[in-house]
Parts: sequence; structure tokens; C-alpha cells
Amino acid sequence: MAENKNSRIIILVLLALLIGAAGLLYFQKQSNDEMVSNLTQEKESLKMELTELAEQYNVLLEDSDSLNRTLIAERDRILNLLDSIDNLQGDIRVLRRYRAEVFKLKKENKILLDRADSLIVVNRQLEAEKQKVEENLENAENLNSALTNENRRLDDQVNLGKRLQAYEIISGAIRMRGDKERTTDKASKVDKIKSCFMLSENLIADAGDKVIYVRLLEPNGNLMGKGMDEYAVEIDGEKILCSEKKTIYYENEAMDMCVYVDLPENTELEEGEYKVEIYTASAKIGESTFELRAGWL
Repeated sequence: MAENKNSRIIILVLLALLIGAAGLLYFQKQSNDEMVSNLTQEKESLKMELTELAEQYNVLLEDSDSLNRTLIAERDRILNLLDSIDNLQGDIRVLRRYRAEVFKLKKENKILLDRADSLIVVNRQLEAEKQKVEENLENAENLNSALTNENRRLDDQVNLGKRLQAYEIISGAIRMRGDKERTTDKASKVDKIKSCFMLSENLIADAGDKVIYVRLLEPNGNLMGKGMDEYAVEIDGEKILCSEKKTIYYENEAMDMCVYVDLPENTELEEGEYKVEIYTASAKIGESTFELRAGWL
């Protein structure tokens, strides 16, 4: 009996110890589960804060060139810290240290982000001002181009207005008898070609010496007379050889003048229509024609 009683006491004691141990293990597990949950929540909270900071830097990197190096370095620092927290295995002391570092980082980054925001605002203002200046410059260039074209047009009109005109043009062949000249229409008796005309009055033309050029063309289109470079004019980029030239003094008033084209001795002219063109140094100012016929009488 005494032995059975002792055995029951031992069993009860062991059972009590087992129940106590089970309870202790249960409470320890609950505590550990709560700690793991808290650690997980804290990790997620820190990761979320760091991710938001990193996103802020990514946005700033799109708008700010001058701070890019600093922003990239700070963003990388945040991403490294984020990786460290992500790999952290349940150490509350380390997690608290990270929390302190994140808190410090947020304070530092607030100053940097505020500075970046200010610079972005300034940069946008400068960009707007730059765009406005560029638009004003483009408008000024367009206006200048328009004024240049208008000035060129006005210059062309003025130059056209300054141009002299030859009118009442009478051209023909003459035959010399000593110092006397007689007109002729016979190709075999021509000594010179004479062209007389009147230069127009032009009050805006430049007064002074002017060279008048005469170009004489045979019926086949060949040039008669001097035909040398010193008797050439350039009109619209084209070099035109002339037969003769004469220098006059022009005083803005209408004036009569004649130009003679001497022919070499024993020159045989063809019958047909001859053409006379009259030029200044910059423009053709008139033309006429005359005819020569065959025969000696």
C-alpha cells in the first residue's frame, strides 16, 4: 500500500511538472510569435519608408541635373539600407539601430529634398525664361529677316528708279565724205554706224560721269566693233561684250547724245536687219534696228 501511494504521488508530481513545462513552452511560443510579428511589422514599416524615400529620389533625378550625383549617392545609400533590413533575421537590437539610422536619414534627406525642390523650381523658372528669351530672339530674327527682305526690295526699287532710259533712238549707217557724213542704206557704202538717242531725266539717279555702251549685231547675230573686255558690261551675272562706249557727264536732266561704231577698212556688210542695243554699266536701257540693202546705187 505504501509503495502504491508513493508511486501515485510521483506520477502526480511528474504530471504537474509536465503541465507546467507545457504551459511555459506555450507562453514562450506566444511571446516569440508576438516578437516575430512585431519584428516583421517593423521591418515592413522601415522598408516602406525607405522605398518611399527612394521613389522621391527617382522623381527628383528626372528633374534635377545639378544635384544628380548627390541624389544618386543618397538613393543608393537608402537602397543598401533597404537590402540590409530585408535580409535581417529577427534581431530586435539591430532593428532598433536601423530604426535610428532611418530616422536620422529622413531628417538629413528632408533638408536635401527641400533644397532639391527649390532648385527644381528655380530651374523651371530659368527654363521658362530661357524659352521666352529664345522665342523673343526667334521673333527678332524673323522681324530682322523681314526688314532685311523689305530693305532689299526697297533697294531694288530705288535702283530701278535710278535707272536711265534711252528713247527716240535713231540708228543707221553713214558714209563719210571728208569731214561730212551722209546717211546710207546700202551695205557696200558704209563707213560707220551711228546711233543717236535721248537719255531720260531722272532726279534720283546719281549725277556724274556715266559710261554708255552700244552693242551692234549683224543680221546673223555676230557682234560688230571692239568686242573686248573693256567694252563689256555685266547684267544679272552675265558678261555682255559691246561694240563701243562713250563717257558722258550726267546732271539728272534729259540729254541728247550719239555714239559711233567705226568699221575696219574694206569691211563688207551683209544686207538685212541690224540690231543696236544700248546699255549702262548695270542695265540695258534701249534698243533699235535698221536695215541695209544690197547695191551700189
